[in-house]
Amino acid sequence: MKRTNYDEIAERYHRRGMSPTSVFGYAKLSQILGYIKGKLILDYGCGTGKFSRVLAENGGLVIGVEPSQKMLDLAISNHLYNPISSQGFFLPFPYPIPLDTQFPYAVSTFVFCTMQSNEEMLESIAFIYNCLNPKGKFVLLDPHPDCLGHNFMSFRKERPENLQSGSSIVTNLEGLEETIIDYWHSREDYENLLRKMGFKIEQVHEPILTDVPTIHYYCEQAILIQEEIKVPPFIIIEASK
Repeated sequence: MKRTNYDEIAERYHRRGMSPTSVFGYAKLSQILGYIKGKLILDYGCGTGKFSRVLAENGGLVIGVEPSQKMLDLAISNHLYNPISSQGFFLPFPYPIPLDTQFPYAVSTFVFCTMQSNEEMLESIAFIYNCLNPKGKFVLLDPHPDCLGHNFMSFRKERPENLQSGSSIVTNLEGLEETIIDYWHSREDYENLLRKMGFKIEQVHEPILTDVPTIHYYCEQAILIQEEIKVPPFIIIEASK
């Protein structure tokens, strides 16, 4: 299957905003990070800056890196025209972040699911590892490996016949007409690759909707809630150096 070209869909993807399921995923991730005011945070694969904006609104000093130029342009404009979330600085990836820049935190949201091979994932994990300070923390959020075939408010991922690491996954996103292609990785794949690069796995979260305080998700859209009340749409992995 043809790999998704994010330059082509950047504007339509951005117009989706932060869909309900994503909101509670971001809320859980923010809860895990805790107090970040004044802290330097690497947002790896920041896309159009949706979660970067959440981090900045919570007081974080965000540096986002993103390979899609169109996504990057939207991330920049998303911050420039929102004074509350103006604490963002966005760079094309790959980018040589200065060697003396060490982050206490790094995050990635919906990034590793776009990578098919272990080699590509390891390259990204190595980049993140080298950017963190000696006690740095990395939190990864991706679609849950067991979410295939389930209906969520924001997305549905089809289950292929022969599922294995790197399998192409047809994905329908709420608010986006075209399908996108993601890639499947097991929980063990994520954990093993993180450990191989030297990370320690601190905790793995598999939140359902009720694991997140009500204030953090769209109560007015509760009528749209589907399987996220019983099936975790996301996996969130906390790792440290």
